Amino acid sequence: FGRRYKIRVTDKKERVFESAFEELMPPVEKGELSYDLSTFEVLDEENEVENLPAIQFQLSSSIKLSGREENAQMIWFPERTYAFSDSLFQPDFISKTCYVTAPVKVTDIEIFKGSQFELNQLENHPLSKVQLNYEFAEGYYYTLYQRTLGEQAFEYWKQTKQVIERTGNQFEPPVGRIITNFKNTSNESAGNVFGYFSAFYEDTLRLCVTPDEVGNPLKLCPLRDRLGCSPPNPCCDCLLEGFSKLEKPDFWEK
Repeated sequence: FGRRYKIRVTDKKERVFESAFEELMPPVEKGELSYDLSTFEVLDEENEVENLPAIQFQLSSSIKLSGREENAQMIWFPERTYAFSDSLFQPDFISKTCYVTAPVKVTDIEIFKGSQFELNQLENHPLSKVQLNYEFAEGYYYTLYQRTLGEQAFEYWKQTKQVIERTGNQFEPPVGRIITNFKNTSNESAGNVFGYFSAFYEDTLRLCVTPDEVGNPLKLCPLRDRLGCSPPNPCCDCLLEGFSKLEKPDFWEK
């Protein structure tokens, strides 16, 4: 920590790209995840407000850099893992269980600039809010990858997040080129370079949510309106569920 790093890349055309130096920032003290039961407000087919059950994940953590007086600039990448078993209304069908690991959603990438706050501790800071559905019926893990970033790397992710979340609102900042710390050292006038090299510390925080804790939600399978596999669906084969695998993750305790 405190040292600076850069990368140099040479491609097949003998072009040389080199990044600026990036400081490896120290971590913050590892925090804890928790959740509360919540609701989503959606409009139904009759354009009336309907409340759907949801889970609100939260983080309690120090935001002070270890060994320093300053607060951290952080980025959080959330991920979900859940068990999903296929099942059909067929006597000879042999059910199996898959494990799905996928991002919660790309817009749930969150950045936090601790230097803007005088406090050095977060309490129940809201993160992802997800619908309480069949994904929680057989076990669910919420994973948070937390990185501490330097000033420029934080700015890169801030600009990237603004692009990801654009909705076309007239009050949004205008679209611009995202910053980079790369340059073409073999020919600096050879056009734009895109991308960013950063050095960072990453912590992994993980929280298990058991079915009993959230009221034993209904499983998706078997689908009540389908007796077979035409068209193919995850209840015929759980490997059809996106990002699914048969191998149980190392961290899965059940």
